[in-house]
Parts: sequence; C-alpha cells; structure tokens
Amino acid sequence: MSTDLTMLVAACFLAFIQIGLYSFFAIRQWGAVYAAGPRDAGLELTGVPARLKRAYVNMLET
Repeated sequence: MSTDLTMLVAACFLAFIQIGLYSFFAIRQWGAVYAAGPRDAGLELTGVPARLKRAYVNMLET
C-alpha cells in the first residue's frame, strides 16, 4: 500500500474513533431520552463532549 493510501485509511479510522467517542460522551451528558427523541430545542455541550466535538469538526475540515 502506498503512503498516501495508508494515511487516508488512518485518517478515516481516526474520524470514526472520534465520532464514536463524541457520541458516547454526548449521550452520557444529555441522556438517552434526548438522544432518541426529537431535537426541537438544542442543548449545549460542556466539558469533554464539547472538546471532542470541536476535535471531530477540526478533523473533518483538514
């Protein structure tokens, strides 16, 4: 496998890990009822989930 393809696979793997961690911690903060229900009113993330969301968005921008 070429270096470019290796880096692409690694970046995709990292993105999946980040979205998984973000989802896990966000559900722990908000609760499963909010995660499964309608999102008429948005809730703000704080602490670790907020940082994981910013890291994931930054990963997608690069």
